Amino acid sequence: GGGGSSGPANDVCAAATEISCNSVVTGSTTTATDDTICTSSAANIVGKGVWYKIVQPANSKVTFSTCQGSNYDTRLSAFTSCTSCGVTNDDSCGTKSLVAMEGAASARTLYVLVSGFGTNTGNFQLDVKCEAPPVVNNGPNDKCSAAKKVACNTKVTGSTSALTSTTQYCSTIAPSAGLWYSVDVPAGQKLEVSTCNPGTSFDTRLSVGSSCSAQCEQTNDDFTGCGTRSKITTSVVTTAATTKYVLVHGYNGAKGNVELEFKCST
Repeated sequence: GGGGSSGPANDVCAAATEISCNSVVTGSTTTATDDTICTSSAANIVGKGVWYKIVQPANSKVTFSTCQGSNYDTRLSAFTSCTSCGVTNDDSCGTKSLVAMEGAASARTLYVLVSGFGTNTGNFQLDVKCEAPPVVNNGPNDKCSAAKKVACNTKVTGSTSALTSTTQYCSTIAPSAGLWYSVDVPAGQKLEVSTCNPGTSFDTRLSVGSSCSAQCEQTNDDFTGCGTRSKITTSVVTTAATTKYVLVHGYNGAKGNVELEFKCST
């Protein structure tokens, strides 16, 4: 907003409320005053809004969304300073909004304005998500005994191009070279592992099991909806946390770059 005694505390950019990564913020624009920003650009932003700021970690993408829990036609705008033009979105999800700011080489402060389309005001829910940069991995985890431990809800990039050590993890699949990972899945949750990502460049296969000594429990080549890439969702871990071993390899000896995502959920 433009400020004034009747507006909320964060009515102007200079008084932006600090928020953190992976948080949910609720608020209202009903008493906010007008903002007029970037009037000379195509992203002309005029409306009643409130301001927040966040430290964006280095190389991390930050996404702001009002798609859930907001009760009016919102607009979101994000900036790198209180005086610079930024990015803006009106209707990304119905009449609600979503904007994303790609990561920079160094950490920086971002400013986000929650406003409305035209004269719309109301109550909003602002979801803030920071996506950590992928961990780059090209080995030497080419054997199950050397599986690289990764955490739930992370991405890993790597390459199988130079790998030569082969393993037959599934009795019905010929031995092939690949990268091994282990994930501790909490009790009551399941693991989804996927190569259906832009950084995957070859025809992948995924195989998942609960030990290095036994055969795999699940394997997938071409998952429906993502071409020649792969995805597996395990059953829910019912008692104590369980370690799952994941082998990412290729169909019929295919090799290349891979972007692998691990998600744990109930």
